[in-house]
Amino acid sequence: MPNLELVPPSAENSGEVSGCTPPCFDHFWLLYPRHVAKLAARRAWARTRPADHVAILEALVSWRPVWRDKDPEYLPHAATWLHGERWEDELPAGYRRVTGESTPGPQIVDLGNDQPVPVRQTIPPHIQNVIDRILGKKKPA
Repeated sequence: MPNLELVPPSAENSGEVSGCTPPCFDHFWLLYPRHVAKLAARRAWARTRPADHVAILEALVSWRPVWRDKDPEYLPHAATWLHGERWEDELPAGYRRVTGESTPGPQIVDLGNDQPVPVRQTIPPHIQNVIDRILGKKKPA
């Protein structure tokens, strides 16, 4: 069996995540550690509320240290993680949520109870730093 190695992003796309408007599925996929069943994951992302997208990315950044030393085969598929709203799960003992400041976006109306729900439409800097490191734009601190 040939040795598999990580290949850095090519020069033509290093710096952009497919040109999507953040936060988008490509940001999620880049941060999620197990890259299988991408179509199912994309569909699950499309079913999540846009108001949750930044919270999902924040949770991924918090969960990455938990998953770092685990065999990827034992991590849930991305679609399973999204369908189960696992971004709201409590982290194991010894780990903490990574949070940062972000600006709320425009208000949207939640049709369930007619209460405005703030939607954060920009990726907070601490998440963008992780994305930049993955893309090779920044060195780890």
